[in-house]
Amino acid sequence: MSGQGDGSPWVGSELKVSIGRALLEADAPMTAAELASVVSVHQSNVKKEADRLVLDGLLMRVPAPHVGSRRGRKPKAYAFTLEQRAVAGCDLPTRSTAPGVLVRGQEVLVASAESEHVADLLDVLVDAQAAAEVSWIALLGEEILVAFDGPRAARPATELLAVLDAASIPGHRATVAHIGPIDEWTRDGLKVASETARARHRRDKRRADVTHREPRAGGV
Repeated sequence: MSGQGDGSPWVGSELKVSIGRALLEADAPMTAAELASVVSVHQSNVKKEADRLVLDGLLMRVPAPHVGSRRGRKPKAYAFTLEQRAVAGCDLPTRSTAPGVLVRGQEVLVASAESEHVADLLDVLVDAQAAAEVSWIALLGEEILVAFDGPRAARPATELLAVLDAASIPGHRATVAHIGPIDEWTRDGLKVASETARARHRRDKRRADVTHREPRAGGV
């Protein structure tokens, strides 16, 4: 990446840069509410900044995905055109998160740090080319977490996983799909539980109707 030079259209506030990074990493349209949960800034401020980016030609507005048929004004989401994404991909620096902080779009490797693997693991982390792109490492008991940031995080993460596998070090890779407050998960969980209960009720009703219609043994 070239970084942010004086001529970059992405030079500006940290919020501006954070919105661009979030959309690059998500690789999908995001509403102001979704962006707010990622960048940890109030939704109204995120919307104002995102709207300015649309006026500046750095983003576009699109219909929000996964929106039901509720009444009222449909929410809008923000996204890149192919040309806008190319510009942002060149001008926005790779996010460097604080150690231990998980963000949406991050690639995280979980590898064994048990005694029989420690020496080989240290050798891999010292010698592997992909290790130079690691954002942070955390030790949790007998496992380590190795985090990669940025829109191209999957490449070094996959390369390091292959080196671990070649060294017979157990490990797996995961992408951070979503980060949100507990009340958001609770709200979504209650919604899913309600839909599940209705589906079970419909299933049980159909079974009861079928049982009621079946002729009894020995009947005429």
